[in-house]
Amino acid sequence: MHVVNARAHFHLGLVASVGVAAALAGCFDVHSVDPGPVVLDDFESHDNRMPADPDFSIWSCGKYNPPTNEGVSCDYDTPGYDSDYSFSLRAEVDDMANLRMDHAGAALVTRVVGDPVDMTRFETITFAAMVVSGNPPLPAQAQLLVELFCKNAKTEDGTQSDELRVDQVAAYKNTWVTVPLEMRNFTTLTSSTHIKGGTSACLKQVDSVRFAVNAELDDGGSARFTLWIDNISFQ
Repeated sequence: MHVVNARAHFHLGLVASVGVAAALAGCFDVHSVDPGPVVLDDFESHDNRMPADPDFSIWSCGKYNPPTNEGVSCDYDTPGYDSDYSFSLRAEVDDMANLRMDHAGAALVTRVVGDPVDMTRFETITFAAMVVSGNPPLPAQAQLLVELFCKNAKTEDGTQSDELRVDQVAAYKNTWVTVPLEMRNFTTLTSSTHIKGGTSACLKQVDSVRFAVNAELDDGGSARFTLWIDNISFQ
């Protein structure tokens, strides 16, 4: 799926504005304002890591469990998926030798500029991805996760956390594949914390979008890999 042409017309904040304006007008034909796919980024602008959607800030990367910026890098890459450019993450991750799996990984993230974005209006997120193992390789159980963070949401006991999120496992190969994920299938997959109001409460106030490779290493293990992403859109 290549949706570059949609990029110039709509972004996430603009879609929300159209909906509000139509509601205030009191008369509104949903077919007349359907923007089609809303492109978060297709990376063709090559513009200082800035997404095509102006509601989001620069792409950055890092490792987690433990958090560090060592042994990880990210930048525009070529080619893309049926295009000139993509964005890649290169990382070496290590699981600490502590007699347990720490779920070490690395991720690409872009954060919302200003107020959180309501993503409940969308049915799917679609993107292209490719993951290639290095030496040492990723284990077979490694996961590619799409994570939508919502730090302004609350847990069941009323607390807030920068780590509140819903996520979903995405299929990947060592060649380009297009991945469509239904928004309704996002859940607190990688967290034992339950969000008050469930998935929809998080989707109503998304503040960042993250693509993570959860290496799922054995205790004390290591792996190297490269993740490429391209053509990220919501519809």
